[in-house]
Amino acid sequence: MLALGTGANWICKTWPATRFAELIDRLTGPGGVLGGSTVLLVGGADERKSAATVIDGISQNGFVDAFGYDLPTTAALLERADVFVGNDSAMMHLAAATGTRTIGLFGPTQDAQYAPWGRNALVVRTPESIAQLQALRDADGARASASQMTNLEAWSVADAMLRRWPELAHG
Repeated sequence: MLALGTGANWICKTWPATRFAELIDRLTGPGGVLGGSTVLLVGGADERKSAATVIDGISQNGFVDAFGYDLPTTAALLERADVFVGNDSAMMHLAAATGTRTIGLFGPTQDAQYAPWGRNALVVRTPESIAQLQALRDADGARASASQMTNLEAWSVADAMLRRWPELAHG
């Protein structure tokens, strides 16, 4: 099972839904390392709407819609996942706390301070530094109006995952 946390408390640190959809295709589609896996979507009930593109892109095996579940139930589901991929958020930290392989996606926030914790945790950052992203926000006046995670590609997240956990490629 591939678990995803598509939400965050600040739009700038939210990976675009289209990137999550690309990652699902890459990992769970034909030939993917998690081929045929179910996709688990977790987060607050209010995050379901912003995940519509992700949900619409899940065609092959369906998904578990766990938006709005209580924390103990969400933790129990995350514990059963093969890997979690998500934004810098509470769901990322909950996944790491369960011991599940956790990939935290970072851009405009400090992974040195907010990274998922544990031996099964991995951070994947945007190609831009935090300072570069701050300068872009300052220059265009869009301090908190758009994702700053758009240059983080789905293939780079999948590649980082397989470098960290090569056993996933072998079932």
